Amino acid sequence: MCAINGFTWSDPLLINKMNNALSHRGPDDEGIFVDESVSLGHRRLSIQDLSSSGHQPMGDEEKGIWIVFNGEIYNFKEIRTELVKKGYVFKSGSDTEVILRAYEEWGINCVERFNGMWGLALYDHNLEILFLSRDRFGVKPLYYHLSEKGLIFSSEVKGILESNIKREPNDRIVFEYLAFGYVDHTEETFFSGIYKLIPGENLIYDLRNKKAKKVKWYDYDARVKKLRKKVQLWSTEEKIEKIKDLFKSGIEYRMISDTPVGSCLSGGLDSSAIVYNMKGGEIKTFSMVYPGQEKDESKYIKEVVEDTEVKSLTTTPAKKELMEDLQDLIRTQEEPFRSTSIYGQYRVMKLAHKNGMKVLLDGQGADELFAGYFTYFKYYFWELGLKGRVWEAREYYRGLGDLITFPMAVVLSKIGLGSVVSWY
Repeated sequence: MCAINGFTWSDPLLINKMNNALSHRGPDDEGIFVDESVSLGHRRLSIQDLSSSGHQPMGDEEKGIWIVFNGEIYNFKEIRTELVKKGYVFKSGSDTEVILRAYEEWGINCVERFNGMWGLALYDHNLEILFLSRDRFGVKPLYYHLSEKGLIFSSEVKGILESNIKREPNDRIVFEYLAFGYVDHTEETFFSGIYKLIPGENLIYDLRNKKAKKVKWYDYDARVKKLRKKVQLWSTEEKIEKIKDLFKSGIEYRMISDTPVGSCLSGGLDSSAIVYNMKGGEIKTFSMVYPGQEKDESKYIKEVVEDTEVKSLTTTPAKKELMEDLQDLIRTQEEPFRSTSIYGQYRVMKLAHKNGMKVLLDGQGADELFAGYFTYFKYYFWELGLKGRVWEAREYYRGLGDLITFPMAVVLSKIGLGSVVSWY
């Protein structure tokens, strides 16, 4: 990860303070750009093109365009090839420069061509705008604050807090967390006046009239609706092959790096599938284990490691270490979280950093997608029952057992009595 910072006025001292506050996100390089209208800052974690050619902020002085970027554009090589055919000349091998040239060619619509994760800010001096964008699923964070003075943004809340913004809790968001456990469900944060771009959203700030306009550039629901019509025409075998192809190509894209790529490994469905599909050189995996404990997954991790011949490194957090890490954990997370699994991830990443790793693949979200836990079957059947699609469920799971139990399973799932799978 890198860090991006900036605001819509000139202040070299403040932009340097913001960069310093986020130095942990980018230990390899730092830079600023300041003119009469905008200040931009960047802390770099070098992944693509490790040379100084990838330095940020990156700009084209002749065209008056500057960019700070956090993330990766996985299909940058394909886009670069297309732009070269159009006459563009590149000075680096970085995906950042591809974004810059793509903007020159297609304007703010360039983000629709990107396959990746990002939080970016692009300053167009000629159009007098500051353009912010966040990726489709919000993998990379991007926070901002608007005032009469202008717009200030950062990869983390603590960057914005380096300014003279008043530090106050957002009481409504605090209440919703304490009462209902809600987190990350709105553009608001736990800090009053500090917001985040939601996934698939752009913000265009007009430097002339100091007005901001937000545009949802990626509509997930519309996309799913469009794809569903297409997918319904496929056979089950075609769907399976399509998922395999997408999964494998997704991993291949993420293996494109000028630094070694490792993986988290829990022994579960998602991370194990990732490790099995990783190729190229010695692969290191990083795991959290609890030897002797009921929920320890070491045996599953061991099976994957032995079968794939990767190098396995593990960590076992202790109570004493939690207390030692607590202050840094809170500062790192910035906002409340609901599960101690966050601390487990924190320790796994700490282990990876200790072993010189900059890039890790992980399986976050795949359990929900592929029903990796039995509890998800309950919700699946509940939805099918509500839609009157019991026979579809029956056909799909015809190999699991006595199908006469399906109506009862649907009823039980509606009232929340355990996992449907337990009936088999």
